[in-house]
Amino acid sequence: MDEIQIYIPSRIFLGDETLARLGGIAENYGSRALLVADSIFTDTSLPERIGTILERKGIKLINSPGIKTGAFHDVVEELVSLSRASKTQMIIGLGGIRTLSIAKCASALVHGNRLVDDLLDGYPVTGQRISYIEIPTTCRNPFMLNSRLLLLDSRNRRNRILDIPELIPNAVIIDSSLASTLSSKYALSTLMDTFLYALEGYLSIRNNFFSESQFLKSFALVDSALSIYGNPEYEKEFLVKASEAGLSAAMGLSTSGMGAGSGIAFAVAGKFAVPKSLTAAMMIPAMLEFGATTVPDKMARIASILEADTRGMEIAEAAYKAVEIMRNRLGVHIGELRLAKLKIHKDEITDIAEFVSDSPLIKNMPGAMTVTDIQDMIRRSL
Repeated sequence: MDEIQIYIPSRIFLGDETLARLGGIAENYGSRALLVADSIFTDTSLPERIGTILERKGIKLINSPGIKTGAFHDVVEELVSLSRASKTQMIIGLGGIRTLSIAKCASALVHGNRLVDDLLDGYPVTGQRISYIEIPTTCRNPFMLNSRLLLLDSRNRRNRILDIPELIPNAVIIDSSLASTLSSKYALSTLMDTFLYALEGYLSIRNNFFSESQFLKSFALVDSALSIYGNPEYEKEFLVKASEAGLSAAMGLSTSGMGAGSGIAFAVAGKFAVPKSLTAAMMIPAMLEFGATTVPDKMARIASILEADTRGMEIAEAAYKAVEIMRNRLGVHIGELRLAKLKIHKDEITDIAEFVSDSPLIKNMPGAMTVTDIQDMIRRSL
């Protein structure tokens, strides 16, 4: 058996109203904090509530300007300057994947002499990072429990995934009640995003016995959440299951990795300024079929998780049974999330496919993928 190493130093707090624990967590890291939050929270009571929670523990909170949807990597430098000027000892990220990645990146640069452009150009971080606390407001963040993050390069509108060694949050607070502020459609799209991450991590050549158990649990939780989606009576339970599914997927991705579907979704979202969670939903059917073709034994296992009766079936038949079940269960919802009027010119498809083919995510795939294969996947999905 190949050796695996598991090290997840983040303290993880999951539950309803766990945000109230923030003060007790943050007091371990200093007395001055910088809040980096999605711009949608700027005019809400949430930043004030966070400030009050911290103030009870003698921690002063500095609010940064809200991070707008589609923010470029340049904003990291603004946060680093603000953090240095205010002498903050910790950064608190609040929001979705992009805002959390920006906050995470800023925490790595405060005490060093690198610019964010240097990181994008491949230079290593210098200096010791400051403490970082993550508060996701959606059910998923594939970079939550690993050293990777996502930045949108302003120089070419490319979504870039960076890996900064040991840059893992000191603590993560997953408060399912925060997701209640999301629209029903957006909450659904982030759940689909979770499923894609878990699927790719499960199919990945980096998957192992630890990550596999996390991904299989995530599949079951996503399926359970989908079964009650849209029912007002179970809205709270839906959010809890979605958060649990997201955490399980993130745990798995701490030792496994994403794949081509996410690579395409990130590339399209960056280039065309569309929500990444929507493009991710479009990639699910193609990734299911890819899995059934390349690693049918793994897909057959998913069928059993979904309570399909596969007794007497050949592995290949059971694999496509899993594809059939998930396509049926996701189909109506994927249709609900389909992007309107996103017409990608054939030259742009080639450009995206070439970029994705150079992505480190492709190395995680269980089968070889050429630029042509990626082009075909884009055409069939978007």
